Amino acid sequence: MEYLIQYGMFLAKAATIVVAIVLVIGAIAAAGSRQRRASKRGEIVIERLNDHLEDLHDAVREEVIDPATLKLDNKARSKREKEEAKAETKRAKAEAKDKAKEKAKEKAKPKDESTQGANAAIPENKSSNEVHASMMRQAGASGSMFWTLMGTLLPKKSVRCVRKLPPCSQSPSPVMR
Repeated sequence: MEYLIQYGMFLAKAATIVVAIVLVIGAIAAAGSRQRRASKRGEIVIERLNDHLEDLHDAVREEVIDPATLKLDNKARSKREKEEAKAETKRAKAEAKDKAKEKAKEKAKPKDESTQGANAAIPENKSSNEVHASMMRQAGASGSMFWTLMGTLLPKKSVRCVRKLPPCSQSPSPVMR
């Protein structure tokens, strides 16, 4: 019986040591995973020190400078801040105006040379029939068929030439046979 009691005490001591080792390893693993999670988030805190330093500067000035001079300095500072704010708004408005002018210039420019050539070939003072006929002449025979079909489907005023098609050659191409 004494042998069983000694064996039980041995098991209790061994179990206690194993549990203690597992707890220490678990605590170390938990601390390591907590650090990895925090580093994956990548949190950066930025504090603006200027405001804090200005507050300290103002507190020291209030204690050192007499009230009359302090009042004049505060007025001058507020006036200077207002002028800077006005200058900033003027600069922002000027930039917005410049951007608007640039956008207007970009819209006024033709997108590419092919559309410029087609639109330059159609003067604004021609009637829709003259425009239609000039488009047919510019496009050639295949273009003539296309514009004839388009003219039957759409009114002539709604048809606009997007790009200038080269005229067809006199000999039939292998595709047209």
